[in-house]
Amino acid sequence: MSRRKPKQNTGHVAQFQATFTGPLPPPAIIERYDAVLPGAAERILKMAENQSAHRHEIEKTVIKQNGLKSLLGQIFGLVIAMTVICGGFWMIYLGKSILGLSLVIGSLAALAAVFVVGRARQGSERAQKQKMFQ
Repeated sequence: MSRRKPKQNTGHVAQFQATFTGPLPPPAIIERYDAVLPGAAERILKMAENQSAHRHEIEKTVIKQNGLKSLLGQIFGLVIAMTVICGGFWMIYLGKSILGLSLVIGSLAALAAVFVVGRARQGSERAQKQKMFQ
């Protein structure tokens, strides 16, 4: 019996991979899509436009909701602070001046601290945004 050497497969494998960022592929790829399926380029562009419009609507909704949450937080914070301050004055009226003064001064100090911290946060956010666009 003769022993034969098994055939060696010397085939080659080629792989192509392309990546891109953004809502649209590069023009060359869009052109190839259109060559394979006429009208595909128009459909891809329309899909990107629809996605962009959808994203803008979501961003508008989020901004409106954040504004409403902020306003409600400020209103409720003011109501709570005014209630505590009025309670402090009521305590002073009843003759418990130390407790009343501590409520009034503590509430005013808390309101001032919230104001200062809020201003500082706005300033740092503004500085970050300006730094991003430079």
